[in-house]
Amino acid sequence: MKYLLLFLLCASSAHAKLLDKIVIVFNDKVVTLSQVERVQKTMNARKEISPMIYSFKENTLENISKALVESFTIREKLGELGFIVSDEQVEEQIKSTEKRLGLSRSALLQFLKSRNMTFDEYFEIIREAMEYNTFSSRIIEPLISVSDQQLKNEYYKRFKDDKSSSTIYSLIDYRVPKSIYKKLSKSKTSVESLISDWHKSSKKSKNLGTSTKNEINELSDDGLDKKISRILKKTGTGKMSQAVLLGNDYHFFLVVDKKIGESDNFSRSKGMLRSALAMESAGSIKASWFESEYLKHYIRFF
Repeated sequence: MKYLLLFLLCASSAHAKLLDKIVIVFNDKVVTLSQVERVQKTMNARKEISPMIYSFKENTLENISKALVESFTIREKLGELGFIVSDEQVEEQIKSTEKRLGLSRSALLQFLKSRNMTFDEYFEIIREAMEYNTFSSRIIEPLISVSDQQLKNEYYKRFKDDKSSSTIYSLIDYRVPKSIYKKLSKSKTSVESLISDWHKSSKKSKNLGTSTKNEINELSDDGLDKKISRILKKTGTGKMSQAVLLGNDYHFFLVVDKKIGESDNFSRSKGMLRSALAMESAGSIKASWFESEYLKHYIRFF
């Protein structure tokens, strides 16, 4: 990397004395090599305090320079929009952190000293972090959009054997004890017709004894017994299913309504999938945003 040199002409010498090297010019702001190297020396602490800004793996001068320019660009944009992070706001944030961690100011200073960092440096890192959070929430997040189809595609990619949709049923479950069912069958009385009359008139025949009915709404076929699921799929809306023996009871299911909805697993996974896709999308959106925004500034790397 070639650096532009800064010289100080000494009155007592005919030679120029090298003071520092310029590595970045951002509009009217100049950043020198010694400043970038100082950031490099405190990089471990910076990544602890503000990982969203210093997210790169290799602590090279080039990566640090790019991160600094990004921070300068964010600050300029927030200034245009009227979002200025004041010293008072930074101090308030620091006090909040001290309170949350149970640290006194002297303990904080001792901690910073152990990380080879001054309080002034820490103060500015906190300001940068607050600016970055505002930038993410106010500028980047509104540009992120995750469609339902993207969620389904990502779901199929991660859970190849699962489906994102399921059939949702609204049912009336008529439960007839096995003993009553067998007794009626022997007498050649149609249990199905008694259930049908019960449904139509809301009056239960005495022949059904202790039989009961129960309304079941928004039942997904995800977790249903396979035997029940197969029968319900063959039963049309408004129709009564054939008898299903479960334990000591026969069940007749009247299908009040059936519709296609999200599977339980897909519903549980949507939040996680949306966050992952949004984070992935944010990376490319930020890259495009910076590329466009850089054109509005004078930026030189030496």
